[in-house]
Amino acid sequence: MGQLGPRRGGDRLAPHQYGKVYATFLEPYVGKTGLICEIGILLGNGLAVWDTLFPNSKMIGLDINISNFQNNFINLQRKGAFKNIKINTEILDIEKFRLNIFQFDQLKNNKTFLKELLGDNKISIAMDDGLHTPTANLSALSNLTPFLAEDFVYFMEDLGKSGSENLAKSIETDYSNFSVKYCDRNIIVIKRK
Repeated sequence: MGQLGPRRGGDRLAPHQYGKVYATFLEPYVGKTGLICEIGILLGNGLAVWDTLFPNSKMIGLDINISNFQNNFINLQRKGAFKNIKINTEILDIEKFRLNIFQFDQLKNNKTFLKELLGDNKISIAMDDGLHTPTANLSALSNLTPFLAEDFVYFMEDLGKSGSENLAKSIETDYSNFSVKYCDRNIIVIKRK
């Protein structure tokens, strides 16, 4: 198990049971080409799922410590993920690579970095499974907002019931063009109005 514990980095489906929420909101994107961004990739299990579900989409994985993912990449490939994929961790150009992994502190202003990385590309699907504090969640949303596609879905995970309710209210107050489409237990889902 190691110091990361038995379930770290792959808790979307069990024990949290977010599968139905993800299935509901991701269904319109299946089979389409897009750009997926996940904050808080840890071991990369979430990215492996997105790789399988969205084989024609580019992926960006952001984490304060990308070494956990890098050390687990071969293991994920052995299990069938990321076939024939190289990881880009250095070049700020997502056009050349399908899988892009970069160090990212969600508490900092990252808009310049994101502009360099994304250029004119827009994010269709975003997940924040990072620091799990309202400050961090709002900071990440603020950083990603200019880069969200017209039709996007944005998930924030592992917030706690009271945390998710308060965060949902804050988002709907601060972002008049967004609405929280789902808020239950530990997850909220944001879409453009």
